[in-house]
Amino acid sequence: MGVAYQWNGAAMWDTITLPKSVGNYIKMASPLQWQVLLWLATAGRGQGDAAACASALGNRVTEADCAEALAFWVQEGILQQTDTPSVTVTPVPVVVDPQPVIPPVTPKVRPNVIKTASANADYTFVLETASSKFSKALSHYEMERIADLLTERQLPAEVVLMAVQVALSRKKTLSYALRVADGWADEGLLTVEQVNERLCELERCDRAGDRLAELFPDLPKPSATARKMAAIWLFDWQLPDDLLLLARDRSADKKSVYAYMNRLLESWHAAGLLTPDAVLADENPNINKKKPSETAADGGFDLDKYSAMLDGHLPSFRGKGE
Repeated sequence: MGVAYQWNGAAMWDTITLPKSVGNYIKMASPLQWQVLLWLATAGRGQGDAAACASALGNRVTEADCAEALAFWVQEGILQQTDTPSVTVTPVPVVVDPQPVIPPVTPKVRPNVIKTASANADYTFVLETASSKFSKALSHYEMERIADLLTERQLPAEVVLMAVQVALSRKKTLSYALRVADGWADEGLLTVEQVNERLCELERCDRAGDRLAELFPDLPKPSATARKMAAIWLFDWQLPDDLLLLARDRSADKKSVYAYMNRLLESWHAAGLLTPDAVLADENPNINKKKPSETAADGGFDLDKYSAMLDGHLPSFRGKGE
């Protein structure tokens, strides 16, 4: 017989209350959605927003993640949205206790996008694939998001599944995949070819960023902008490492090292200065000029050899009587 468990009575002095219907979501809700709900019931005392939730949970949980989790519980009727800030009200005793006037709550009406999407043969395929890839049952909110991508955002099923694959390759969640797909729709990337082109560009920038991290381990990790610039230096202009190192040394005391490096490398590339020697020679035009005595081999005048020749042919002046 297995071990049974019960509440510790000594720890029940400060309890929290959750709707009984929450028990229906034990299998459906994700771990993050449960974390957000428990935070709202304990630290939030029943009220809070996504920013405060993300700050409390930490551990790489973003405000957008908390907003999605809160939206799930709103959709399921456990929470409701309010624009009224939370305040502490001190009750004032009155002689007559009137019945409280509760303003009617107008629920937010959303079109039933799931019902609309059900007519799309690809919708079920995307749901089953996403559920299989992430090894979990999808929540109502996630199913609604996928339906919205296919119907409202007009993304093909293949593009949505490409976003799923990107999330898996980066060890992210389904929520991340849906945000990626939303971003593609915002940018107008609505075909597999367009998304492929974008992914290839991102991979190119990531490889360039990794190369910068190898060359400059003491610098901060390159940002997206720096990776894009590095892809041009390395792959378009094919600049050698020693030229990048020279640009990095010249930028060491600058606030934005990568931005200053880009200005240097742009000017050098435009001038055709593709090696450190070429840069130094351009900056110091007299650095390679030879001294007069060093040009004898080229048929010039050699003062040292001329002096030696004179020493061997000094005139002889005889004295009187010699």
